[in-house]
Amino acid sequence: MLPCVDSEPKFCAMPEALTVFFEKNQFVVDAVRDGMAAYEYAVFGVYDALILDVMMPKMDGVEVLRRLRADGVHTPVMMLTAKSRKDDRICGFNAGADDYLLCHRCRDGGAASAGADPQSGE
Repeated sequence: MLPCVDSEPKFCAMPEALTVFFEKNQFVVDAVRDGMAAYEYAVFGVYDALILDVMMPKMDGVEVLRRLRADGVHTPVMMLTAKSRKDDRICGFNAGADDYLLCHRCRDGGAASAGADPQSGE
């Protein structure tokens, strides 16, 4: 399992939560923090599944996925994002994603930690 998610803990605790969850369920996990590392691990490693954050630094998850598919990597991929627009999901599926998980907690946590009220939308 290769979860590849933005490592900014003030915005999202998802990287650590995914790693702990999969390890507790007997999966071997390689967690990376940026798109370039995700691409390199996925190209040269053998994984049952990949979880790509759409908004990773260095290379976004959609671009990682496009490059992997162009290189013939057919590992199942779930896109993880706080972006909720339909067009964003379509873009991920068009790049070759197998599933798409909208992470509301990432978005709300980021707004709260930045001093905004997530209930008000500000």
